[in-house]
This record gives sequence, structure tokens and C-alpha cells, in this order.
Amino acid sequence: MRTPIMFTLAIALLIGIAQKPVLSQPGTPISVSAVGEAQALPDRAVVYFTLRGQGESSVEARQEVRRALKQVTEKLSPLGIGRDMLKEEVSEVTPSMLPVDAEGSKGSDTTRQHRFEAATSYSLQMEMSDDRLDTLFQVLDALSEYTSRQGITAAVAHLGGFGGAPVYQEVLVEFRVQDTERLKRQAVQDGVAKARKMAEAAARQMGKSRVKMVQLDVKEPSSPALHVSPSFTPGGIKWQPLRVYVQVSATFHAQ
Repeated sequence: MRTPIMFTLAIALLIGIAQKPVLSQPGTPISVSAVGEAQALPDRAVVYFTLRGQGESSVEARQEVRRALKQVTEKLSPLGIGRDMLKEEVSEVTPSMLPVDAEGSKGSDTTRQHRFEAATSYSLQMEMSDDRLDTLFQVLDALSEYTSRQGITAAVAHLGGFGGAPVYQEVLVEFRVQDTERLKRQAVQDGVAKARKMAEAAARQMGKSRVKMVQLDVKEPSSPALHVSPSFTPGGIKWQPLRVYVQVSATFHAQ
């Protein structure tokens, strides 16, 4: 009696295995791409400027630069900007040969006189907001006297330029957002939301009710920065949001 019972149980087990349903596939793949965007008003401004000095020796040329820097810091001090806020970026000294004749006038190759030009670039980082734009322009006005390679241009800048518009030479303003990672995250979220919306529309056309993201690829953006051309007037600076764009490629399964 025991043998027929065991045989019957074995047959039942085989039948159960044969009738076990096969797991369905996770879904129909849908691949989409979208551009995510995020924006924010700048909260930092970095002003780059270059001071130059000339002399018959490299030491004298560098001393001229230091004198110009002292004058610049005195101009900026009433605006709440101290010497410690100025960061030296690049410094160089360039020798040159000026032809002079026996009487000391230029134009003859009989003798040549050594001249040196020293140039030092600085950066100034400021907190920025809409109500601090006036302070930024005051800083640029203060720098305008000392950031010109030619004395005649400096004189024009000192007088306010033609038509009362200041003339800025060798000055660059860069607007920044300090928390760039937050902007990147917001841009990715925006791109994923757009990609999901497109995938859901494609899924509905296939008779599917929902989608599940299974893969995501994001191309990282560069740091958001709005550059202003090196030579500009206050009217050329646009106070506007900085934007970050990312390319999002996502794969969904329609279920």
C-alpha cells in the first residue's frame, strides 16, 4: 500500500512543477532623453583686475605695482573692502628694449635702453544681491583709474569717459552661485520629471498603465557662471538668473 501512495505523490509533485506559472518580464523598455534646467540669482560676484607698473629695472616696475595697489586699497576701503579681500592671482615682469640715440631720443638703433613692465592680476569676491549692484559699480569706478595700460585712457576713465560713462580697462566681472550642487540636483530632478512624462505618454500608447525607471545617465554641467566682457560699461551688466542645463538619458519599463 505504501508504494502506490509514494508514486501518487511523485506524480502530483511533477504536475505541480509543470503547472507553475513563468514569471513575466519586468516590462517593455522605453528609452527617452530630456534636458533639465535650474536657475537662481547670483549670490557672488568676482571682480578680476590687473595693475601695471613700469621702470628701468624689474624691482622698480614691481614697486610701481605695489604703489598702485596701495592707492586701490585706499579707494576701496570706504566701500568696506579691505586689503585681505584682494587675492593675488598672477604676477609677471616683462623686459623690453627701447631704441634711443645718443641724445636720449627714441627712434635710433645706435643704443638700446632696458625697460620693464610688471603686471599683477587680483581678484575680489563680493557677496551679491539686487541691492548691492550700486556697490559693485562703485568698486568698478574706483578701479577705473588704475586698470589702464595707457595714461591717456586712465585720464579719460578718471573724468568719467565720453558722455559720462566710465571706461573700464582690463576688468572682468564674473557672477556666480555659491551652492552649485543644489542647482545641479534641481536640474536633474527637472530632467527626470520631463523624461518620465514622455515615457508615460509612450506607455499609454502601448496600453500600459505605469512606468518604472531602471536606468539613469546624467551629463554633468560646468559650474554656472555669467561672464561679462573685459571692457564694459555699467549698462552692459545684466542682473539675471544663472542657468544650469543637464542632459538626462533614462530607461523605463512600461508595466
